[in-house]
Amino acid sequence: MIKNTLKKLTAAMLALLLILTGTGCRNGKNPEIEFPDDSESAAADTDIDLIRNGKSDYTIVFPENFTESEEYAGEELAAYIYQSTSCRIPTVQDGDRNFNEGAKILSVGNTSVLRESGVVIDPKALNTDGFVVKRLGNTVIMAGGSDNGTVYAVYEFLRQNFGYEFYAINETYCERKTDVKLKDLDITEIPDFRERTSYYRVVTDSKSGNLRLRVGKGNEWGLFAHSAFTLIPPETYKNEHRDWFSGWEHPETFNEEKEMQLCLTNEEMRKELVKNLIKIIEANPDKKYFMVGQMDKPYFCQCSRCKPSNEKYTNTGTMMRFINAVARDVKEWQERENIDREIYVATFAYHETKYAPVNYDKVTDTFTPTDPSVVADDNVLVQFAPLEACFSHSLMADCNAVFRDAIRGWKVVCKNMAIWSYCAFFSNYLVNLNNWSSIQENYKIFKDMNAMIVFDQGAGETQSTPFEALRVYISSKLLWDVNENVNRLTADFMKHYYKEAEAEMTEYYMLTREHYASLEADYADEGKGDFCCHVSTMYDSTFLTSRTFPRVLLLKMLEILDAAEAKVNALPVSEYKEELRRRVIAEKLSPMALLLTLHDGAYSKGQLETMIDEFEEIAGEVGLVHWSEAKRLGTMIAELKERLL
Repeated sequence: MIKNTLKKLTAAMLALLLILTGTGCRNGKNPEIEFPDDSESAAADTDIDLIRNGKSDYTIVFPENFTESEEYAGEELAAYIYQSTSCRIPTVQDGDRNFNEGAKILSVGNTSVLRESGVVIDPKALNTDGFVVKRLGNTVIMAGGSDNGTVYAVYEFLRQNFGYEFYAINETYCERKTDVKLKDLDITEIPDFRERTSYYRVVTDSKSGNLRLRVGKGNEWGLFAHSAFTLIPPETYKNEHRDWFSGWEHPETFNEEKEMQLCLTNEEMRKELVKNLIKIIEANPDKKYFMVGQMDKPYFCQCSRCKPSNEKYTNTGTMMRFINAVARDVKEWQERENIDREIYVATFAYHETKYAPVNYDKVTDTFTPTDPSVVADDNVLVQFAPLEACFSHSLMADCNAVFRDAIRGWKVVCKNMAIWSYCAFFSNYLVNLNNWSSIQENYKIFKDMNAMIVFDQGAGETQSTPFEALRVYISSKLLWDVNENVNRLTADFMKHYYKEAEAEMTEYYMLTREHYASLEADYADEGKGDFCCHVSTMYDSTFLTSRTFPRVLLLKMLEILDAAEAKVNALPVSEYKEELRRRVIAEKLSPMALLLTLHDGAYSKGQLETMIDEFEEIAGEVGLVHWSEAKRLGTMIAELKERLL
């Protein structure tokens, strides 16, 4: 319970201040965030008994030579049917079992039943992770274009027949039933993106959670992220080959730590890089994507070789010519060695290379490549990373004009895109990032860019950041289908995740959204344009202010969360009571952190000490270990105590 320190204002004073400071939505609720009453419709029932009086004639069948994922899928199917009905359906290997429409079989994966059924599973058509769930008489076929796809097929079967839904790592729902009629299923689902990652620690730490959400950091990457110095390590090559690296013409004035990149016009370096890259490809025979990514520095070589290339093709054009040459070397190696694999050489569109190598014609409003040589080869994958964008607005909004133009340009020069997006405020993980309105539109933009892969980076270093479970749930649903109804998903999540505290937590969510809507309206009234919410630390001074997060708003937030906690505390002892309490109090960390950092002048030293102690206690209980991407929580607590106490 929040101490009396934070409860000085009366309810009447809070209401008055909310009116005076404009922290509420000025025209009532924003219609964009109204929760709909509609629900998804399930398939029609057949007259076939799947479960009758808690018993079943069905058998779960998986392949004789099963994969780990197929075994897992069969186990999940049996476990959740039991959770719903208390009925244990036996699980057996197929043993070359024949297909028979009269047989009561739930076939999982690449079984002999599937192979004889006539159902075609085409990984390419299914965009790798897609799946088929099909009833043929009494038999049900569940199989995917990948091992993961088969698991997803099982979850869809469970959703249709048993009301299964996975909301979070520790929240799964199944309807309790004793009788279940088999649904008349003929489902083919194809994900909008081949690979989908909602990068939060709470997800990345859980393999089963990844599967149940249909997301997870891709397992088809043999080399990822800023890999240039993995392929050409400076400690190995720099002494003998200084000209392989930027700054080689003026080493005495060059800041190696901040500015060093590869010199992309050095042919000798490229040949060595390709040799090292091929070794990594050979060592990872089951991987598809291999990143040749610039280091995380906004700098490119401007030597006497690179500068003319940069001027002719742009910095990005120089990079694309280099990547195309690497990709062609890899393709030639594949053909020479008769290696039939899907391999993509990937690179970043990031910092200085976010701009596509294109020319713009203002009269026709069109983009064209600076030269045919900068157009990406078929086995090149470009990962677009709009780090400096405003994520409270669409990437096509006026405030994101730079990225809007970059996106339009990349569509001209590259047909295979990957996206590295962002969904956390990296200098303070406890700020509720205002991307609720933009996430769906941006995912639709990514799909329109022909993105194969979306990696959406959240708080990878810690858990219990604001509305973390809701963010992951919404993100995972949209990464599968960008046209999902976000408001319906949100309402359903609030009901099942916050249970008895649903009303208060929904009120808190609405207050957060309405506050940002009010800020947006204020900016428009003042002629300031869009109120922007960036993820990069360079925007802290304009975003993390007492005006953006007034004290009265933060106190109102805590008042709502206190009411939610009180409701949970009043519940009888149950298996989920303490977990539900942790879900509620985790949201207190955001307003508490902002009070301590933006409004410390309103409190005495004794009050601040109490507030810091309580913040630290809650953080320890819910597992928050990082304040920001670069700062552990313990370090920040020590800094607060030193500064405030």
